[in-house]
Amino acid sequence: MDVLRTNVYGVVSVAVSAGDGIPIDSMIAQPPVLITGLAALTNTPAGAPTGVNGVSAPMQTWAELIRRMFTHLTSPSAIISGGASGFAIHVVVPSTAPTSGIHGMIQGVPFIVGAAANLIGTPTAAMSTTSNQIRKVLVTMTVSALPAQGGLNSANAAVQFLYGSAMVTSASVVNSGGASSYFDLVPLPLPSAGEIPVGWINVPNNFPVSTTISATMMWSDLRAVQGLNLSALLQGRMQP
Repeated sequence: MDVLRTNVYGVVSVAVSAGDGIPIDSMIAQPPVLITGLAALTNTPAGAPTGVNGVSAPMQTWAELIRRMFTHLTSPSAIISGGASGFAIHVVVPSTAPTSGIHGMIQGVPFIVGAAANLIGTPTAAMSTTSNQIRKVLVTMTVSALPAQGGLNSANAAVQFLYGSAMVTSASVVNSGGASSYFDLVPLPLPSAGEIPVGWINVPNNFPVSTTISATMMWSDLRAVQGLNLSALLQGRMQP
């Protein structure tokens, strides 16, 4: 096996209702191909997962699966939002129990970022696009120092960005960073060992660095950045 090039696929069984009341056994790949309007495509089995706009599943290799096993969030608490300056990005740190702080693992070591303040970062000019370009920018959280025991505070964590390659489109066909089948075809940049993905930014055509990052451009789908959807592989097992 080549862990850098062998893709991870799981094929699960899904019961599809038929006219005579007898379910038909249908096979659906997990994670599914995530494109807009998947359920409306020809020959798509009923009950198949519909496309999720703005989410991309390519490049999920065995190496990526292994990385996600040891570096991920264990609480659904990290949400990216706009910063005070308009071009800044906040990683929201909850301050109320039971999800106070951001919980996770980095290289197998558990951590908690305390709720002293939200994390904030500002993308660079590498985010910009021309009239026939779009890209995705991965928003990550880094933890600079892991204590021997106890939690962390916002001084130990920072926001970093990974700038995906520019993908060519027709001129000015993607005017916003919201739901678009164009973005479904753009892979997410891959983080390094010390970075924990918390979301990403869909950058449309003609986006200069001085423009405010809108809410429709910011995505926080934890399934897409924290792990593979393995739950469907286990749901049909027979109990002893």
